[in-house]
Amino acid sequence: MSNQTPLNKDALVKAHKAFIDCNSITFDPVEKAIQAYLAALPAAQPVVNSVEELDALPVGTVVLDAYGASVTKIDYATWVRVTPAISGGRMFHAPYLPARVLYRPEVIN
Repeated sequence: MSNQTPLNKDALVKAHKAFIDCNSITFDPVEKAIQAYLAALPAAQPVVNSVEELDALPVGTVVLDAYGASVTKIDYATWVRVTPAISGGRMFHAPYLPARVLYRPEVIN
């Protein structure tokens, strides 16, 4: 995914600042802080919409798929879902799209 926006750590810092600002000026600080955080979240955690984008992610990437399951890429073509719904707690299955990137390791070339 060479044209993908990298994870934006500054967006999370801005969300935290918005939380502090909202906390000091409103009667409902939690709701305002949540709204500010959610508004900044898309920039910090990009969405994957295609199999090609999934394939381009590095090994070790963790995504939250369309059904809310955490799925980790464990090699170039294998994803594992962690779930208490099955015996052993995991199954090998690609994420259902769209999926939000929760963690993407730094890749050293």
